Amino acid sequence: MESAPPCVAIGVCGEFANLRRALPGREPGSFGYHSDDGYFYDGSGSMGELLGGQFLRRNEANGRGDGRKGTTVGCAVCWETDTISFWVDDVMVGKFLPNLAF
Repeated sequence: MESAPPCVAIGVCGEFANLRRALPGREPGSFGYHSDDGYFYDGSGSMGELLGGQFLRRNEANGRGDGRKGTTVGCAVCWETDTISFWVDDVMVGKFLPNLAF
């Protein structure tokens, strides 16, 4: 049986988002960028927008994630413009204007 690739998510959430139940972006009141598929999720429960691709890929030889050793992933929030941006290795891969009513 093939296992799912590991997933790391980076993002932001309000105080009532239950991150014990799901990753950022899968819960209402949260936003996140997911490593396994490279998508931005906005807490609505539907598939988000494709960003810069996966930042944790499956190693075809052993079926496990290789982690792309040395990859730096970041998330920035600008409260003045209500934007969230995501970065991979010093390259902005997405900028969003979600409703940040936390």
